[in-house]
Parts: sequence; structure tokens; C-alpha cells
Amino acid sequence: MSICNVEVVKMVGKYLNVPVGTVCYNTEKVLTTVLNKQSIEGFATIIMHLVAQSGVKMSQEQSLLCYQWLEHISMYGNQAAANPAFAKSFLQV
Repeated sequence: MSICNVEVVKMVGKYLNVPVGTVCYNTEKVLTTVLNKQSIEGFATIIMHLVAQSGVKMSQEQSLLCYQWLEHISMYGNQAAANPAFAKSFLQV
């Protein structure tokens, strides 16, 4: 099970009311989409572009903190979803 996948990107796009384009995995198994004729790769980067397209205004600090949390989720959330023992220790941190 993966929590940083195509369906999650589509749900975020729907929530923000912005188009997500065709979301898929490239040959290196990295989440990819095309937004405004620009190829965007990586879960956190795609989500941040969707937020920017939605018109949400964030300071540089807010943007960096959001990106940091998205990276944290993509690194550790998938492991927690797949392994109950890891999930317990992940939630206790």
C-alpha cells in the first residue's frame, strides 16, 4: 500500500479545484504529471504546484515547511502503511 500515489494526487487536485493532468509513474517509478506544458516529478513537488495553481498564498517559510512535511510523509508514511510495527514507532515520534 502506498499513501503517496496517483489517487492521492487526484484527490488533492479535486479538493483544491485544480486540474492535475495525467498522473502516472515514469520508468524510474517516480510519480509524474504535466502541468501547464511542464513535466513535474515527485509527490511533494506535484502537490506544491497544485497548491500554487489554486491561488493559495504562502510565505517562503510556509512553503518550505509544507514541502518538508510532504517529503516526510513520502519517506516514512509509505513504510508505516505497509508495516504495522513501523507505524507504531512512527506515530510515537
